[in-house]
Amino acid sequence: IKALMAELHMSADYEFLGGNRCELSRSTPLQRQDPTVMGDCEDINPGTLHVAVANWIGKIGHTILMDENVKDEVWNYPFYQYEVVNMDRGVSRAQAMSLIAGNGGNDYIFNPAAASFASVRMRLTYAQATKGEQLGQRIPGQFDLTYVLELDGDGRVIGGEWTGSSHNRHPDFMWV
Repeated sequence: IKALMAELHMSADYEFLGGNRCELSRSTPLQRQDPTVMGDCEDINPGTLHVAVANWIGKIGHTILMDENVKDEVWNYPFYQYEVVNMDRGVSRAQAMSLIAGNGGNDYIFNPAAASFASVRMRLTYAQATKGEQLGQRIPGQFDLTYVLELDGDGRVIGGEWTGSSHNRHPDFMWV
């Protein structure tokens, strides 16, 4: 049944929500020619991911497909649940800089329209494929993402940057 469902979805119309798959080494915010524009190999912007997850999964209850990199293999999984484990809207520019670039990241330039910053830890839940799965039983996989959101003067998300281990472990792209 799962194989038939997978085949059905392979031919379905889809909407790409953001990101890309890049085989080159990833750049960091400090390596960009224009610090306010993500590089070609930086995958999905955390601001885009945050807004898409909150709207697609949170508001309308629709699954989002994202990749999960496992040992140099890329697998797409349906993500169906999320939780904002921690969100600190009181992050200063200096604290945001430190979270993104560590000590010595004072040269990082944020989006000039960013009026404030929020530090976020989000837990995503997805249905993983396992050999031990029983019919009708879902065995979830989970992982946490950490990032800083750039917010405009009205508190709307206008961008973001990955922090901590999420610099290297985050989805490349997402689609519905």
